[in-house]
Amino acid sequence: FTYLLGKERESPVAEVTAITHRKDPIYYDVYNPYIDHLMHGALPMETDVYRKAKDAVSQVMDVHLPPECSKFVAIVQVRNEYPGVGKQAAIAASSGKYFMKYVVVVDEEQNPYDMHDIWWAMAMKCRPDRDINFIKDAYIECLDPIGTDGRGWPYTGGGVDTRVFIDATKPLDVDYPPHCEPPKEIWENMDLDEYIRGRKSS
Repeated sequence: FTYLLGKERESPVAEVTAITHRKDPIYYDVYNPYIDHLMHGALPMETDVYRKAKDAVSQVMDVHLPPECSKFVAIVQVRNEYPGVGKQAAIAASSGKYFMKYVVVVDEEQNPYDMHDIWWAMAMKCRPDRDINFIKDAYIECLDPIGTDGRGWPYTGGGVDTRVFIDATKPLDVDYPPHCEPPKEIWENMDLDEYIRGRKSS
């Protein structure tokens, strides 16, 4: 699921003697490491991480594991009710699974499933010197290609790497400017034909 090719190693072999099927069967295969394969692991893991993070921090609203990141990245959404809630939520989410290499925390203004929104929050709400924290030599999934335990890759039993917590929630101690996006009701009620009628497409 890492999109990386591991070293040759012995694996269990199954010998198939017969396959029964209906007439005109539909055969569906989940192939590693594409999105359908990654979602099989990410969806139940999201639920587990959400439950553990929510138990520790009641302000947790949602958890998303972007499948493109092979379950090494978690996006956590919180209600930004007090200073430090983002960092507290990141620690709680990271402790839920050893896969979590990066945890990005956003507030209720961001959509945790929209990576454009996440990047914007990291650029506009995160002050790196105080909002990015590192936990060195933390236990990590054994297929992390840059994790190490001295035995090379892929090793068995896991290794260590640095975990990164990014607090991209709105700072509560700063006079933060309001968002300038036009009201949602204007977008929903806008008839573009009124503005582009008669315009020829190029």
